Parts: sequence; C-alpha cells; structure tokens
Amino acid sequence: EEDVVDKDINIKITIRIDGSFSVRVKTSDYIELEDGTIPNSEPLMNRGNRPVIPGTTWAGCFRHHMRDIIRELKDIDQKTEMESLDLIFGKAAEAGKHQKSKILFSETEIEGGEKHVNTRNAVDRFTQAPKNTGLYTSVVWQGGTGTLHLCVKENAMSDFQKKLLAIALIDLDLGLMSFGGEAGVGRGRAEITGLSVNGVNQLNELKTLKTDFLEVTP
Repeated sequence: EEDVVDKDINIKITIRIDGSFSVRVKTSDYIELEDGTIPNSEPLMNRGNRPVIPGTTWAGCFRHHMRDIIRELKDIDQKTEMESLDLIFGKAAEAGKHQKSKILFSETEIEGGEKHVNTRNAVDRFTQAPKNTGLYTSVVWQGGTGTLHLCVKENAMSDFQKKLLAIALIDLDLGLMSFGGEAGVGRGRAEITGLSVNGVNQLNELKTLKTDFLEVTP
C-alpha cells in the first residue's frame, strides 16, 4: 500500500494573469458598451465588482489536466489511477450516494487588470461554421493578480497523486495548463509568483521543476 500524507496539505498560490482569461456569464441585462455594442457575455464578477475565478473552475481545470497526465503514462494501471483520482475530486456514486471532494479549491479574486472587448464571427453550434451575418461580442479580463488556496485533506493522496498535483502546478506556471474558456486562442494562462506549502516557501522548488515540493509536513 502506498504511503499517504498524515496531515492536511495547505497550499497558497499567488498568480499573475498572462494575457487575458474568460470565466464568463451570459448577459441577461442589455448593458451597452461605449460604442453601443451589446456584449453576449461578460466576466464573472463578485459583489465587489471584481472578476473572480470560482473554485469549481479551478477544480475542473486541475482534474482534467491530471487525468491527461495519467493518459500519457504507460507503465501504470491507468483505469485504477483514474478511478482513484475521481474519488479525490469527488463524484456521484450509487443513486443517492456521493463521494465528497477531498481537495478543496478557493475562489480567486483578481486585483488589477481591465476589461477587454473582443468581437468575432458567431459560430454555428452544429456545423462549427461561421455565420455570415452573426457577430459574437465577449468581454474578457486582461491582466491582474490573485491568490488561490488549496487544501488536500488528511490521508487523501498517495505519493504518486501528490506528484501529479505538483506537475499540474508546474504546468500552470509554464502556461501548459489553462483555465476558463477560449483556451484555444490563448486565454487562461497564468504565472505562479508565489507558492507556500504548509507555510513553507516552495517557489524555487517549483521553478526548478522539482516534483516533491508538496512533501512538507505542518
């Protein structure tokens, strides 16, 4: 049986947005921009009128990326590792029974930056072809900084899974893991500017591509 952590792993990450990101909501109120354009979607904002990246967005991003890493590994039981990872992130099990997530992601409030308006041809959802007369206007957020908190519950992750999470964090810093929508056009990239694990500064370990920087006891 693999060794597991004996305490919660508390991770604090500060990020700087590289370019823009799109965690968006469809506009229900017709708010015109300065040029008279009515946007089809705008950034998700909190009550303080600051853009936010929800914890659910982060969880989906990390889960998907870590599953992709498992698919690339040939010398492991991929099916077993996928099922084990799903249990960590939480999943619906039998009817009426659900597996609660053992890794928690905070909401990230973005400070600084500004809105950026992008207008392009609308695309038919069935044929993926551009509509001749349709335009789609989205408002995304350009730049800014924020903080993400992760908590991995006690006894939740094996050494292998901790390395998977470490690689996902490295890939986030390298721009290989994006979050939000429109990743195909380069949105959702960030650089990690600060990293602490259980209060210990591990930024240098991440920047030098080490994969054991989560091995810090409280």
